[in-house]
Amino acid sequence: MSYAIDLNERQTARTLEQAVRHNAIVLLEPRIWSVGEVLRCRLEPSESPVPGRRLYAAPLIVVTCPEDEPAVTAVGGQTGRAAEIQAVERLSPLIGTYCDVTLQLGEHRYLFSTDVTHVEPAGPGQTDVRLYLRRPDVIQVAQRRRFRRIQLPQASQVEIRWHGEDGGAAGGVGWLYNIGQDGIACRTDTLLADRLYIGQEVVIDFSIRPGEAERFVLDAVICNKTPAGNQDRTVIGLQFLAGEGHEASAAVRESLRRRLRAISYSPPGVRKGVDA
Repeated sequence: MSYAIDLNERQTARTLEQAVRHNAIVLLEPRIWSVGEVLRCRLEPSESPVPGRRLYAAPLIVVTCPEDEPAVTAVGGQTGRAAEIQAVERLSPLIGTYCDVTLQLGEHRYLFSTDVTHVEPAGPGQTDVRLYLRRPDVIQVAQRRRFRRIQLPQASQVEIRWHGEDGGAAGGVGWLYNIGQDGIACRTDTLLADRLYIGQEVVIDFSIRPGEAERFVLDAVICNKTPAGNQDRTVIGLQFLAGEGHEASAAVRESLRRRLRAISYSPPGVRKGVDA
């Protein structure tokens, strides 16, 4: 199962500039087109930056890839100026409309939505087209879970703690829905879920089964929020955090991995599956 995490503005700016330098592939899904109709493009650098303009405020420029995208190739055997006009006319209706964008950079996929501000020929007599996109303030990185999760027959309570906007301590509780080596999912009141946002870091405190003395306290980040089939309940997906700043969680994660391996080898009453 995949999920997405918001990057902050600084991370977004760096990622987009890296993508431009590598001429990354971009898939545009114009909202005025049929569902599933995708325009394959490639990012290119700005040829003439506007003097005094901040780089991260400049538009993103993409050029269609007619060799990979037959939909943008001029039909009827047109060549030269006629092919150029035909290609631009097809995509000109996208000006002022929104597109959902998937950006492929290395092994990572990034997601954002933006609008098309300008369309022009990529070159004299060519059927590829240059589109200018409004540069987003924030993009998301799409990630994929590496491990399957185990759904437990009895739900234990999960304490969720975080720092509020005023810097003070905040918290709430949920009920363990499933668990894996990289994270958990828990059911919460929708009112609590609404206080949390995707990408927010929290501390979670839980046991595998209700009443157990062994508890696991881990740093985590909110990955997704899904309605639980009841307007008062939401399933929150959380990924454990590792690396710099989260060293205290390392030993706890190793203890949890050992416990989960033991459960997977002796699973009476335990079901394996992915989270909601």
